[in-house]
Amino acid sequence: MRNKVQNITLKSVKEYAFTTLFFVVPFYRNLSTIVIVTIVLLSLIDAFRRKSLPQIRLNWFLPVLFFYYVLSNLFSGGSGSSIEKTLLLLIVPIMFALNLNFYEQDLRKQIYLSYILGILTAETILVARAVYNSVSQINDHWVFNAKVFPDSDYGFLTASIRDGNYFFGEELSYFLHPIYFGLYIVFAQYLIVEVFRSSQNKRIRGLLIVCFLLQFLFLFLLSSKGAIISSLLLVFALILGIKTPRTIKAVAGLGLSALIALFFFLNPRMKDFRETFLTRLSINPEARFGHDLRILSWDASLEVIKNNWLFGVGEGKKDSVLMAAYEKKGYIFPARNKLNSHNQYLDFLIGGGVIALGIFGVGMVILLYRSLSQPNLQLLAFLLLFSFTALYENLLSRYAGVLFFTLFLTLFEIKKRTSTNSN
Repeated sequence: MRNKVQNITLKSVKEYAFTTLFFVVPFYRNLSTIVIVTIVLLSLIDAFRRKSLPQIRLNWFLPVLFFYYVLSNLFSGGSGSSIEKTLLLLIVPIMFALNLNFYEQDLRKQIYLSYILGILTAETILVARAVYNSVSQINDHWVFNAKVFPDSDYGFLTASIRDGNYFFGEELSYFLHPIYFGLYIVFAQYLIVEVFRSSQNKRIRGLLIVCFLLQFLFLFLLSSKGAIISSLLLVFALILGIKTPRTIKAVAGLGLSALIALFFFLNPRMKDFRETFLTRLSINPEARFGHDLRILSWDASLEVIKNNWLFGVGEGKKDSVLMAAYEKKGYIFPARNKLNSHNQYLDFLIGGGVIALGIFGVGMVILLYRSLSQPNLQLLAFLLLFSFTALYENLLSRYAGVLFFTLFLTLFEIKKRTSTNSN
């Protein structure tokens, strides 16, 4: 009886740690690292006490990506620190495989809710921080000024794309870069829809709707163009997919049109993007921000790929080779700030050529096929969002991107395989 109580307690602790992991995803990396290590240790202790390991079945994709990064770094003189973040590609699938009971429907819903609450908590803290930074006391009077440089001549919105506004962009997104936090927010919107569909409580459904709509406000403040476009595409897909009368769909379509107008005509970054997109498609060596800066990164990346298209230059050398390409082309700002290729697909081609891109592409295509044939809508939504974001960001070059990729890919992919094997 005592052992049974101990087993139940250990299982409960692991479940709590598992849901906590998804809660801390949008915060500092140290938090998620501590929770992951805790889960792995608890899982090994549980296996030791039971004197048996569960049958571990890993999908080949993430471990192969891990060994690619390790071998490529070793053979091209890479540092140990560059390999550290890729450990998640191996550790996270093993962590899930040691706890197959965590794919039960009730716990998945808890995971979704924990992730959503984590996003909401992070947003609340960030807004509170912005308010704190914007309020000051001058001559015994409290003054609110959100501009980073209070004496600048720019207005509230314009300051966000000039010298800074505490409620916008990187000044607001304290824990993560806006691109990554924007990605997290859009996926939280999707999970809110998933929880909404499975809930019958009208009060909870109402709260979920409010939470879903609030994300648009935060995306407006965050001003990540890719995240805004992803969110609008998500809403468009939801409108097409819901089974409701045409009149309701028409109203929803009008609401989407209003959102598009709000973002593209009022948000400073989207407005600048709309007004300068065509004029900035040409190469401007003096570019310092926006999509014209990314064009410089892509142009230099293609120059490197052209001469190393089969095997690449190696993960350990790709940064130095790309910096040399920047300097050769006279792209001063990217070279000075050591910018990467800003495209996950180009990054694979630089580091490992068509071999590396082939590994990644085959894995993603197989998962996409599986998500459509089963069907597995959660996996499909994740793959589409990640693949789109990868067009303008090296998601697997940062811990935040690798964590997001490994956690949700493993959760959705193994969840389906486990339920299939159990039948």
